[in-house]
Amino acid sequence: KKDDAKEFKLKFPKEHYQKNFAGKDVDIKVKAKEVYTLEYPEINEDFAKKLGQKSLEELRNLLTANISKEEEKKETERVEVAILDQVIEGSTFGEIPEVLLNAEKQKIFYELKQGLEERGISVEQYLNDIKKSEKELQDGFAEQADKRAKAALISRAIAKENNLAVEESELSAEVDAIRAAYPNNPTVEENLKRREVIDTIASTVQNRKVMAWLKEKIIAQ
Repeated sequence: KKDDAKEFKLKFPKEHYQKNFAGKDVDIKVKAKEVYTLEYPEINEDFAKKLGQKSLEELRNLLTANISKEEEKKETERVEVAILDQVIEGSTFGEIPEVLLNAEKQKIFYELKQGLEERGISVEQYLNDIKKSEKELQDGFAEQADKRAKAALISRAIAKENNLAVEESELSAEVDAIRAAYPNNPTVEENLKRREVIDTIASTVQNRKVMAWLKEKIIAQ
């Protein structure tokens, strides 16, 4: 009912996007602000046409294809994480520079911030809810930052040793794909003029080439 409140513990999934919560027992407090009845539409030809499809069959085919692509994407990500874990475990590292670890913590923080904003939550509200400062939150990213830094170092080493350079045409194609995904977006256009953004895009393309190389070598075995 409206204004009902409950408190309970919940174990977050190990793969949860908020790494400081992943796999941990978290205290949850909830309160029902409003209560609604969900009314489902009738699944018929008119429903399909309202969603821009010519027929119900076409809509079903589209949904099936989208679900299939999503599952393929999840499996690809699972395989890539497993490969990176295997390569990191089999590699020897010296002391990881603090500046590199801090850079990765910043990246993780901004990724979290972007994810929150997409859900309509400000990072200030989030920090207030978990009762942590920005520094305390970033300190909790230490293990994840260490792993990401090692993955970045390995990727650069493999790229250098195997001449996996990013061609200008590949970089241009990636930039064009970003523009196509965000048409007429002034913020995106402004960001694409910044050297550090282009460098990040180039690193993404190079990492993709390294991962393809690793897959060929490891999965083939």
